[in-house]
Amino acid sequence: PLIFIQDRPLVALRDCLFISQEDFKGGAMLAEHVLDLGARRLLFVRSAVDWPAVQERQNGIRSVVEKWHGANLAVIKVEDESIDTTQKALREHFGNSSFLPDAILCGNDNLAVA
Repeated sequence: PLIFIQDRPLVALRDCLFISQEDFKGGAMLAEHVLDLGARRLLFVRSAVDWPAVQERQNGIRSVVEKWHGANLAVIKVEDESIDTTQKALREHFGNSSFLPDAILCGNDNLAVA
């Protein structure tokens, strides 16, 4: 038997256990919290790698923002989670976009620190 943590199978597998957290719900709860605090323009910073957990967090955030009148969500993907790469991506976003966020949400702790 195999146990997979924070992942999903690409093909049907037998005799396996998949353990994951509530990433969709966590993203939704985070979005509700910052919107309740008054933020209306949210920026989600995530890795360019499409990890299932991060995608679910983004989906959860988006599900709440789409229902919230006057709220907007922008997403930027960074090639790696280093401080330099993340800050460069943010500088480029702010330099090329009129979208200035009220809150920046991140796909994981490394990006949040960066």
